[in-house]
Amino acid sequence: MKLGDVKDMIYLLTPKEILPHSVYRALLLLKRRIYGNLSRGALTIINYCEQSPDRASRVTLSTERDPLNMNKLVLDWRVGDEVRESITHLHKALDKRLRDTGIGAVESIAEDVADAEFTDASHHMGTTRMSDDPGSGVVNADCRVHGVENLYVTGSSVFPTCGNANPTWTIVALALRLAEHLKMQGPQG
Repeated sequence: MKLGDVKDMIYLLTPKEILPHSVYRALLLLKRRIYGNLSRGALTIINYCEQSPDRASRVTLSTERDPLNMNKLVLDWRVGDEVRESITHLHKALDKRLRDTGIGAVESIAEDVADAEFTDASHHMGTTRMSDDPGSGVVNADCRVHGVENLYVTGSSVFPTCGNANPTWTIVALALRLAEHLKMQGPQG
């Protein structure tokens, strides 16, 4: 195991995205006491946002093999400028409202967003995107792969974009819709 693997393992064991707010606040208070560099009453902004598709993002196969001798996946995930611009706009609007009401202010808006690191929350989506146009998607509205008569894909991979919440119920709804569609098609062959 390499040192870099430890960070990934810690993320998987205790991702900050799913910590109860009270636990996260307690950790933040502890950090303030240890480092003492955060102002009293400061709050941390955590953004959950929908990401627009980016043509440069890719999932490919590596030449490296896993224990089952299968090629490992390589995720090249890109977060486009429009996401950072959207978050910057949100922070500026929040800052204005906080200042107008005399509650406080948002510090270091541009620098924080420009340097922000994004995490995936373990919900990879969009690799077989749904679209009526085969040039911009893999499956049609019925989840059928373009150009293949009897091949369907369902799950979060068909989402054209992904929201900020867990995708489970949307996946279930898609699966039920596909099951109904296949039932209406009748027996094949």
